[in-house]
Amino acid sequence: AKMDEMALYLLAGGPFYLRDATDVDGTPGSAYIDDRRVPAGRRVYVRECAICHSTRVPPAAIRSDRDALEDFYEGHIFGREKDWIAEVGLEKAQSASFTAKHLQDGRPAQFAKNEVFGQDWLGNDQLVAHNVLGVNRCRSMHGNQVRGAVWEEFSSETYKERPAPGGEYPKKINTLLPLIGGKQWWGGNEEIDGGRGYYRNVSLLSIWAHAPFLHNNTLGHLRKMPDGSIDYTVRGRIIMFEDAMSQLLTSDDPTVEPHRELQITRVPLDTALPIKLGGKPFIPVKAGTPIVEITSIDPHSPLHMTCADYVENKGHTFGVDLDIQDKLNLIEFLKTL
Repeated sequence: AKMDEMALYLLAGGPFYLRDATDVDGTPGSAYIDDRRVPAGRRVYVRECAICHSTRVPPAAIRSDRDALEDFYEGHIFGREKDWIAEVGLEKAQSASFTAKHLQDGRPAQFAKNEVFGQDWLGNDQLVAHNVLGVNRCRSMHGNQVRGAVWEEFSSETYKERPAPGGEYPKKINTLLPLIGGKQWWGGNEEIDGGRGYYRNVSLLSIWAHAPFLHNNTLGHLRKMPDGSIDYTVRGRIIMFEDAMSQLLTSDDPTVEPHRELQITRVPLDTALPIKLGGKPFIPVKAGTPIVEITSIDPHSPLHMTCADYVENKGHTFGVDLDIQDKLNLIEFLKTL
């Protein structure tokens, strides 16, 4: 009975637009956007990003055809309605062919037809296999909800019956064990099944305010205030956003230059682990040990690791081959969303 009120409440929030922001020193958020680059950045977004980060999903037949994607998204507005001219550029907005094809009563057709529901959510809520994204696979292998586990009733049959994402990753012996630790287990590969191994793409609404990036916030650096809190200023958010975008558009391959500074979370202090839950500490763990060597011990078979993927900030390397101008244009466009 209260769903209508709930829906209205949720709609009342909406994204945070940089153009509406005012910094603590009075600087308007629009001062952080180079509008000269925005239309060109939109074109890069259409060709490189929209197939995952738009609620308007293109047909499968054109998903790899960048020119066809440009045609498909020609009159579509990714940002809010009031900014549509800045998004497509004044020249296109004033062209007779564009207005005839994509405007209705002087408004972009998607808003004229659907009002606020014409807003692109900037995501399609689809699953993508970890090996397609290239991100850390261990974080997609949490197993409390698979068949036979403690929370299995909290995942659907559809979830449990998903096909395994593929990829062969040799199973390793618990790396903390002396002599044999870290060696390849002769009993096969890591098991990525039961619905695991996928990530859901996220909305890019207000992406300018949400750096660092990736599912674990490892891509980009946090900027701190003098008191140690995270920088809450608009300028600080933009600095973090530009830093994270620069890393996102840089290769994660350490054999090429430039490349991201790869991050591996490590144990800060010398410690020890019990062989079994509730037991006395026995296995020494030196400071600097990758944390995955602890968190990926198989609880049902401590001799093995369930996953051995160490680098936290790798993956999502789409766009790393763009030239510098296209990267800068894309960054400016994303600030408007």
